[in-house]
Amino acid sequence: MARSTRKSAAPPSHVPEAGRSRKRQRSNKRDHGGRDWISALPDEILVAILHGLDAKTAVSTSLLSRRWRHLWKSLRSLRLSEVSLPDDASWVRLGPMREEYLKANKVNHFVPSLRWFSEIIKKRSAADDNEALRGLSVVFSGSAECAGAVDGAIAAASEQGVKGIDVAVVGDTRLTKYEFPSWPFSDDGDITRSSSASPLASLRLNNCRLSVSESFQGFSALTKLVLVAMHMSLEDTTAVLRSCKNLRSLYLIDMLDIRVVRHPRLEELVWLWPPPPSGALVIEAPALRRLEFWGAGEVLPASTRRSSPCLEHVSLQFVVYGGRPDERHAKNLRNISARFPRVRSLHLRYQVPKLVVRPGTPAIFSKLRVLTLSIDTKPSDDLLWMAMFVAAAPCLATLQTN
Repeated sequence: MARSTRKSAAPPSHVPEAGRSRKRQRSNKRDHGGRDWISALPDEILVAILHGLDAKTAVSTSLLSRRWRHLWKSLRSLRLSEVSLPDDASWVRLGPMREEYLKANKVNHFVPSLRWFSEIIKKRSAADDNEALRGLSVVFSGSAECAGAVDGAIAAASEQGVKGIDVAVVGDTRLTKYEFPSWPFSDDGDITRSSSASPLASLRLNNCRLSVSESFQGFSALTKLVLVAMHMSLEDTTAVLRSCKNLRSLYLIDMLDIRVVRHPRLEELVWLWPPPPSGALVIEAPALRRLEFWGAGEVLPASTRRSSPCLEHVSLQFVVYGGRPDERHAKNLRNISARFPRVRSLHLRYQVPKLVVRPGTPAIFSKLRVLTLSIDTKPSDDLLWMAMFVAAAPCLATLQTN
Protein backbone atom coordinates (compact mmCIF):
# COMPACT_ATOMS: atom_id res chain seq x y z
CA MET A 1 0.00 0.00 0.00
CA ALA A 2 1.32 3.38 -0.94
CA ARG A 3 2.20 5.48 1.99
CA SER A 4 0.40 8.79 2.15
CA THR A 5 2.68 11.74 1.95
CA ARG A 6 0.01 14.34 2.75
CA LYS A 7 0.97 16.47 5.72
CA SER A 8 -1.48 17.73 8.28
CA ALA A 9 -2.55 21.27 7.69
CA ALA A 10 -0.70 23.83 9.74
CA PRO A 11 -2.76 25.90 12.14
CA PRO A 12 -3.73 29.33 10.88
CA SER A 13 -1.07 31.83 11.64
CA HIS A 14 -3.59 34.36 12.96
CA VAL A 15 -4.68 32.07 15.86
CA PRO A 16 -2.05 32.19 18.60
CA GLU A 17 -1.21 29.08 20.58
CA ALA A 18 -2.63 30.53 23.80
CA GLY A 19 -5.95 31.27 22.09
CA ARG A 20 -6.17 27.73 20.76
CA SER A 21 -5.47 26.43 24.27
CA ARG A 22 -8.30 28.48 25.79
CA LYS A 23 -10.71 27.37 23.07
CA ARG A 24 -9.72 23.77 23.66
CA GLN A 25 -10.32 24.18 27.41
CA ARG A 26 -13.77 25.69 26.85
CA SER A 27 -14.61 22.92 24.40
CA ASN A 28 -13.50 20.25 26.86
CA LYS A 29 -15.49 21.98 29.61
CA ARG A 30 -18.67 21.81 27.55
CA ASP A 31 -17.96 18.23 26.52
CA HIS A 32 -17.56 17.14 30.14
CA GLY A 33 -20.65 18.92 31.43
CA GLY A 34 -18.72 21.76 33.09
CA ARG A 35 -21.38 24.35 32.43
CA ASP A 36 -22.30 26.63 35.34
CA TRP A 37 -25.87 25.41 35.68
CA ILE A 38 -26.52 27.47 38.83
CA SER A 39 -25.79 30.80 37.15
CA ALA A 40 -27.97 29.78 34.24
CA LEU A 41 -31.06 29.68 36.46
CA PRO A 42 -33.59 32.55 36.31
CA ASP A 43 -33.12 35.50 38.66
CA GLU A 44 -36.19 34.54 40.69
CA ILE A 45 -34.69 31.17 41.64
CA LEU A 46 -31.26 32.61 42.42
CA VAL A 47 -32.79 35.26 44.68
CA ALA A 48 -34.79 32.52 46.44
CA ILE A 49 -31.48 30.73 47.10
CA LEU A 50 -29.95 33.91 48.50
CA HIS A 51 -32.90 34.29 50.87
CA GLY A 52 -31.68 31.19 52.70
CA LEU A 53 -28.28 32.76 53.43
CA ASP A 54 -27.21 35.30 56.00
CA ALA A 55 -26.66 38.82 54.70
CA LYS A 56 -22.85 38.63 54.67
CA THR A 57 -22.80 35.42 52.62
CA ALA A 58 -25.51 36.69 50.29
CA VAL A 59 -23.60 39.90 49.54
CA SER A 60 -20.32 38.01 49.05
CA THR A 61 -21.87 36.16 46.10
CA SER A 62 -21.52 39.40 44.14
CA LEU A 63 -17.84 38.47 43.70
CA LEU A 64 -18.63 35.27 41.82
CA SER A 65 -19.27 36.82 38.42
CA ARG A 66 -21.05 39.62 36.62
CA ARG A 67 -24.16 37.45 36.64
CA TRP A 68 -24.24 37.56 40.46
CA ARG A 69 -23.00 41.11 40.97
CA HIS A 70 -26.35 42.78 41.68
CA LEU A 71 -28.59 39.84 42.55
CA TRP A 72 -28.32 40.37 46.31
CA LYS A 73 -29.93 43.80 45.90
CA SER A 74 -33.20 42.03 45.07
CA LEU A 75 -33.40 40.40 48.51
CA ARG A 76 -36.63 41.18 50.33
CA SER A 77 -35.37 39.99 53.71
CA LEU A 78 -31.94 39.96 55.34
CA ARG A 79 -30.42 37.94 58.19
CA LEU A 80 -27.55 39.37 60.22
CA SER A 81 -25.88 37.37 62.98
CA GLU A 82 -22.99 38.05 65.32
CA VAL A 83 -22.42 34.34 65.85
CA SER A 84 -22.31 31.41 63.43
CA LEU A 85 -25.27 29.14 64.11
CA PRO A 86 -25.65 25.47 63.20
CA ASP A 87 -27.89 24.72 60.23
CA ASP A 88 -30.48 23.00 62.42
CA ALA A 89 -30.68 25.81 64.99
CA SER A 90 -34.24 26.64 66.01
CA TRP A 91 -34.93 30.35 66.42
CA VAL A 92 -37.40 29.67 69.22
CA ARG A 93 -34.80 27.74 71.20
CA LEU A 94 -32.06 30.33 70.79
CA GLY A 95 -31.08 31.58 74.20
CA PRO A 96 -28.07 32.40 76.35
CA MET A 97 -24.97 30.66 75.01
CA ARG A 98 -21.73 29.94 76.78
CA GLU A 99 -19.13 32.66 76.48
CA GLU A 100 -16.64 30.16 75.07
CA TYR A 101 -19.02 29.28 72.23
CA LEU A 102 -19.69 32.93 71.43
CA LYS A 103 -15.98 33.70 71.22
CA ALA A 104 -15.20 30.64 69.10
CA ASN A 105 -18.03 31.28 66.63
CA LYS A 106 -18.09 35.06 66.53
CA VAL A 107 -18.64 36.60 63.09
CA ASN A 108 -16.19 39.35 62.25
CA HIS A 109 -17.35 42.73 61.00
CA PHE A 110 -20.86 42.33 62.47
CA VAL A 111 -21.16 45.97 63.53
CA PRO A 112 -19.78 47.33 60.20
CA SER A 113 -22.26 45.06 58.40
CA LEU A 114 -25.13 46.56 60.39
CA ARG A 115 -24.01 50.08 59.57
CA TRP A 116 -23.58 49.18 55.92
CA PHE A 117 -27.08 47.72 55.94
CA SER A 118 -28.50 50.91 57.45
CA GLU A 119 -26.94 53.00 54.70
CA ILE A 120 -27.99 50.67 51.89
CA ILE A 121 -31.57 50.33 53.08
CA LYS A 122 -32.00 54.10 53.23
CA LYS A 123 -31.34 54.24 49.48
CA ARG A 124 -34.20 51.88 48.73
CA SER A 125 -37.57 53.31 47.89
CA ALA A 126 -40.29 52.26 50.30
CA ALA A 127 -42.88 53.22 47.68
CA ASP A 128 -41.48 50.72 45.17
CA ASP A 129 -42.87 47.32 46.10
CA ASN A 130 -40.10 45.63 44.12
CA GLU A 131 -37.48 47.14 46.43
CA ALA A 132 -39.35 47.33 49.74
CA LEU A 133 -37.77 45.35 52.56
CA ARG A 134 -40.07 42.66 53.92
CA GLY A 135 -38.04 41.17 56.76
CA LEU A 136 -35.03 41.76 59.01
CA SER A 137 -33.57 39.12 61.34
CA VAL A 138 -30.80 39.90 63.84
CA VAL A 139 -29.06 37.49 66.22
CA PHE A 140 -26.42 38.97 68.52
CA SER A 141 -24.92 38.81 71.99
CA GLY A 142 -26.76 41.85 73.33
CA SER A 143 -23.52 43.67 74.11
CA ALA A 144 -23.53 47.45 74.43
CA GLU A 145 -21.05 47.83 71.56
CA CYS A 146 -23.52 46.13 69.19
CA ALA A 147 -26.78 47.49 70.61
CA GLY A 148 -26.49 50.92 68.97
CA ALA A 149 -25.82 49.44 65.54
CA VAL A 150 -28.72 46.99 65.94
CA ASP A 151 -31.07 49.83 66.90
CA GLY A 152 -29.88 51.82 63.87
CA ALA A 153 -30.61 48.91 61.54
CA ILE A 154 -34.08 48.44 63.05
CA ALA A 155 -34.81 52.16 62.70
CA ALA A 156 -33.66 52.16 59.06
CA ALA A 157 -35.83 49.14 58.31
CA SER A 158 -38.80 50.79 60.01
CA GLU A 159 -38.42 53.91 57.89
CA GLN A 160 -38.68 51.74 54.78
CA GLY A 161 -41.86 50.06 55.98
CA VAL A 162 -40.46 46.66 56.99
CA LYS A 163 -43.16 44.02 57.49
CA GLY A 164 -41.38 41.60 59.84
CA ILE A 165 -38.58 41.82 62.41
CA ASP A 166 -36.89 39.03 64.39
CA VAL A 167 -34.39 39.78 67.17
CA ALA A 168 -32.74 37.14 69.36
CA VAL A 169 -30.19 37.84 72.09
CA VAL A 170 -27.85 34.90 72.71
CA GLY A 171 -25.58 36.48 75.32
CA ASP A 172 -25.84 36.13 79.08
CA THR A 173 -28.72 38.41 80.05
CA ARG A 174 -27.25 38.81 83.54
CA LEU A 175 -24.54 40.87 81.88
CA THR A 176 -26.50 42.37 78.98
CA LYS A 177 -29.67 44.41 79.24
CA TYR A 178 -30.65 44.93 75.63
CA GLU A 179 -34.11 46.42 75.11
CA PHE A 180 -35.85 46.28 71.76
CA PRO A 181 -36.44 49.87 70.56
CA SER A 182 -40.11 50.74 70.23
CA TRP A 183 -39.49 54.37 69.31
CA PRO A 184 -38.88 53.74 65.57
CA PHE A 185 -42.49 52.51 65.30
CA SER A 186 -44.11 55.44 67.06
CA ASP A 187 -44.71 58.94 65.75
CA ASP A 188 -44.84 60.44 69.23
CA GLY A 189 -42.85 63.62 69.22
CA ASP A 190 -41.43 63.02 65.73
CA ILE A 191 -42.78 65.49 63.20
CA THR A 192 -40.83 63.85 60.38
CA ARG A 193 -42.96 60.71 60.54
CA SER A 194 -46.39 60.45 59.04
CA SER A 195 -49.35 60.10 61.35
CA SER A 196 -50.10 56.63 60.01
CA ALA A 197 -49.10 53.65 62.12
CA SER A 198 -46.12 51.46 61.34
CA PRO A 199 -46.90 48.70 58.80
CA LEU A 200 -45.00 46.15 60.92
CA ALA A 201 -47.06 42.94 60.76
CA SER A 202 -44.81 40.36 62.47
CA LEU A 203 -42.52 40.74 65.48
CA ARG A 204 -40.51 37.93 67.08
CA LEU A 205 -38.37 38.68 70.13
CA ASN A 206 -36.20 36.27 72.08
CA ASN A 207 -34.43 36.82 75.40
CA CYS A 208 -34.49 40.62 75.55
CA ARG A 209 -36.59 43.43 77.00
CA LEU A 210 -39.52 45.41 75.67
CA SER A 211 -41.55 48.16 77.29
CA VAL A 212 -44.05 50.62 75.86
CA SER A 213 -46.17 53.42 77.27
CA GLU A 214 -49.89 53.12 77.87
CA SER A 215 -50.57 55.38 74.88
CA PHE A 216 -48.24 53.54 72.49
CA GLN A 217 -49.89 52.77 69.12
CA GLY A 218 -46.89 51.66 67.05
CA PHE A 219 -47.92 47.99 66.96
CA SER A 220 -51.51 48.54 65.85
CA ALA A 221 -50.86 46.80 62.50
CA LEU A 222 -49.18 43.81 64.14
CA THR A 223 -50.91 40.50 63.34
CA LYS A 224 -48.30 38.08 64.76
CA LEU A 225 -46.32 38.45 67.98
CA VAL A 226 -43.83 35.91 69.34
CA LEU A 227 -42.31 36.44 72.78
CA VAL A 228 -39.71 33.93 73.98
CA ALA A 229 -38.14 34.09 77.46
CA MET A 230 -38.55 37.85 77.54
CA HIS A 231 -37.48 39.90 80.54
CA MET A 232 -40.71 41.84 80.90
CA SER A 233 -42.92 42.73 83.82
CA LEU A 234 -46.59 41.87 83.80
CA GLU A 235 -47.39 45.55 83.24
CA ASP A 236 -45.09 45.71 80.20
CA THR A 237 -46.58 42.55 78.68
CA THR A 238 -50.12 43.80 79.24
CA ALA A 239 -49.31 47.18 77.66
CA VAL A 240 -47.74 45.52 74.61
CA LEU A 241 -50.72 43.21 74.07
CA ARG A 242 -53.10 46.12 74.48
CA SER A 243 -51.29 48.05 71.74
CA CYS A 244 -51.67 45.12 69.29
CA LYS A 245 -55.26 45.87 68.34
CA ASN A 246 -55.27 43.67 65.20
CA LEU A 247 -53.35 40.73 66.63
CA ARG A 248 -54.28 37.36 65.13
CA SER A 249 -51.46 35.07 66.29
CA LEU A 250 -49.74 35.12 69.70
CA TYR A 251 -46.87 32.89 70.88
CA LEU A 252 -45.95 33.01 74.57
CA ILE A 253 -42.98 30.73 75.26
CA ASP A 254 -41.35 30.53 78.68
CA MET A 255 -42.87 33.83 79.79
CA LEU A 256 -42.66 34.06 83.57
CA ASP A 257 -45.29 36.55 84.68
CA ILE A 258 -48.26 36.56 82.36
CA ARG A 259 -51.29 34.53 83.52
CA VAL A 260 -54.09 36.20 81.59
CA VAL A 261 -54.63 36.43 77.83
CA ARG A 262 -57.53 38.57 76.66
CA HIS A 263 -57.94 39.64 73.06
CA PRO A 264 -61.11 39.96 70.98
CA ARG A 265 -59.49 39.20 67.59
CA LEU A 266 -56.95 36.55 68.50
CA GLU A 267 -57.27 33.44 66.31
CA GLU A 268 -54.13 31.48 67.28
CA LEU A 269 -52.57 31.08 70.72
CA VAL A 270 -49.44 29.03 71.41
CA TRP A 271 -48.71 29.06 75.14
CA LEU A 272 -45.74 26.90 76.09
CA TRP A 273 -44.42 26.38 79.60
CA PRO A 274 -46.46 28.95 81.53
CA PRO A 275 -45.11 30.00 84.93
CA PRO A 276 -45.73 27.98 88.10
CA PRO A 277 -49.21 28.45 89.53
CA SER A 278 -49.60 31.83 91.22
CA GLY A 279 -53.20 32.48 90.33
CA ALA A 280 -55.72 31.16 87.86
CA LEU A 281 -54.90 31.00 84.16
CA VAL A 282 -57.39 32.95 82.08
CA ILE A 283 -57.91 32.71 78.31
CA GLU A 284 -60.60 34.97 76.91
CA ALA A 285 -60.46 35.01 73.12
CA PRO A 286 -63.86 34.60 71.47
CA ALA A 287 -62.35 34.37 67.95
CA LEU A 288 -59.73 31.75 68.91
CA ARG A 289 -59.53 28.85 66.42
CA ARG A 290 -56.19 27.21 67.22
CA LEU A 291 -54.85 26.58 70.71
CA GLU A 292 -51.58 24.92 71.67
CA PHE A 293 -50.99 24.67 75.41
CA TRP A 294 -48.04 22.86 76.99
CA GLY A 295 -47.98 23.05 80.76
CA ALA A 296 -45.63 21.50 83.30
CA GLY A 297 -48.10 20.62 86.02
CA GLU A 298 -50.51 23.33 84.88
CA VAL A 299 -54.13 22.58 84.08
CA LEU A 300 -55.86 24.39 81.24
CA PRO A 301 -58.73 26.41 82.70
CA ALA A 302 -62.18 24.89 82.27
CA SER A 303 -63.53 28.27 81.19
CA THR A 304 -61.59 28.02 77.90
CA ARG A 305 -64.45 26.20 76.21
CA ARG A 306 -66.97 28.89 77.11
CA SER A 307 -64.67 31.82 76.31
CA SER A 308 -63.43 30.34 73.00
CA PRO A 309 -66.43 28.77 71.27
CA CYS A 310 -64.76 28.77 67.82
CA LEU A 311 -61.91 26.38 68.68
CA GLU A 312 -61.16 23.94 65.84
CA HIS A 313 -57.57 22.81 66.45
CA VAL A 314 -56.33 21.97 69.96
CA SER A 315 -52.97 20.62 71.11
CA LEU A 316 -52.49 19.91 74.82
CA GLN A 317 -49.40 18.68 76.59
CA PHE A 318 -49.52 18.04 80.31
CA VAL A 319 -46.40 16.90 82.15
CA VAL A 320 -45.75 16.32 85.84
CA TYR A 321 -42.08 15.93 86.77
CA GLY A 322 -41.63 14.09 90.04
CA GLY A 323 -44.03 13.84 92.94
CA ARG A 324 -47.54 12.50 92.80
CA PRO A 325 -50.23 14.44 90.95
CA ASP A 326 -53.42 15.24 92.81
CA GLU A 327 -57.01 14.54 91.89
CA ARG A 328 -57.42 17.72 89.82
CA HIS A 329 -55.01 16.29 87.23
CA ALA A 330 -57.08 13.13 86.89
CA LYS A 331 -60.24 15.21 86.63
CA ASN A 332 -58.67 17.29 83.88
CA LEU A 333 -57.95 14.15 81.87
CA ARG A 334 -61.37 12.64 82.41
CA ASN A 335 -63.19 15.78 81.32
CA ILE A 336 -61.19 16.51 78.17
CA SER A 337 -63.91 15.21 75.89
CA ALA A 338 -66.51 17.53 77.36
CA ARG A 339 -64.33 20.62 76.93
CA PHE A 340 -63.64 20.45 73.21
CA PRO A 341 -66.53 18.61 71.52
CA ARG A 342 -66.39 20.65 68.28
CA VAL A 343 -62.69 20.47 67.41
CA ARG A 344 -61.52 19.18 64.02
CA SER A 345 -58.04 18.11 65.16
CA LEU A 346 -56.88 17.17 68.64
CA HIS A 347 -53.40 16.35 69.93
CA LEU A 348 -53.13 15.03 73.48
CA ARG A 349 -49.87 14.29 75.23
CA TYR A 350 -50.06 13.44 78.92
CA GLN A 351 -47.04 12.32 80.92
CA VAL A 352 -48.28 11.76 84.43
CA PRO A 353 -46.44 8.87 86.12
CA LYS A 354 -48.21 6.83 88.80
CA LEU A 355 -51.62 8.20 87.87
CA VAL A 356 -54.33 5.81 86.75
CA VAL A 357 -56.81 7.69 84.61
CA ARG A 358 -59.76 6.09 82.92
CA PRO A 359 -61.61 8.23 80.40
CA GLY A 360 -65.03 9.36 81.49
CA THR A 361 -68.22 9.18 79.51
CA PRO A 362 -67.37 11.10 76.34
CA ALA A 363 -69.32 13.71 74.51
CA ILE A 364 -69.79 13.23 70.79
CA PHE A 365 -66.91 14.69 68.76
CA SER A 366 -69.08 15.38 65.74
CA LYS A 367 -66.33 17.14 63.71
CA LEU A 368 -63.13 15.45 64.89
CA ARG A 369 -61.10 14.12 61.94
CA VAL A 370 -57.46 14.06 63.14
CA LEU A 371 -56.41 12.67 66.51
CA THR A 372 -52.92 12.18 67.97
CA LEU A 373 -52.57 10.47 71.35
CA SER A 374 -49.63 10.01 73.70
CA ILE A 375 -50.96 8.99 77.11
CA ASP A 376 -48.08 7.99 79.38
CA THR A 377 -49.85 7.26 82.64
CA LYS A 378 -50.10 3.47 82.49
CA PRO A 379 -49.21 1.06 79.65
CA SER A 380 -52.82 0.27 78.81
CA ASP A 381 -54.13 3.84 78.89
CA ASP A 382 -53.44 4.51 75.21
CA LEU A 383 -55.81 1.70 74.26
CA LEU A 384 -58.53 2.97 76.59
CA TRP A 385 -58.36 6.46 75.15
CA MET A 386 -58.22 5.20 71.58
CA ALA A 387 -61.33 3.15 72.17
CA MET A 388 -63.12 6.13 73.67
CA PHE A 389 -62.39 8.43 70.74
CA VAL A 390 -63.18 5.84 68.09
CA ALA A 391 -66.58 5.36 69.69
CA ALA A 392 -67.19 9.10 70.16
CA ALA A 393 -65.87 10.46 66.83
CA PRO A 394 -67.90 9.17 63.87
CA CYS A 395 -65.98 11.33 61.35
CA LEU A 396 -62.49 10.38 62.55
CA ALA A 397 -60.18 9.91 59.55
CA THR A 398 -56.67 9.86 61.08
CA LEU A 399 -55.60 8.28 64.37
CA GLN A 400 -51.97 8.37 65.49
CA THR A 401 -50.14 7.34 68.64
CA ASN A 402 -46.59 8.19 69.61
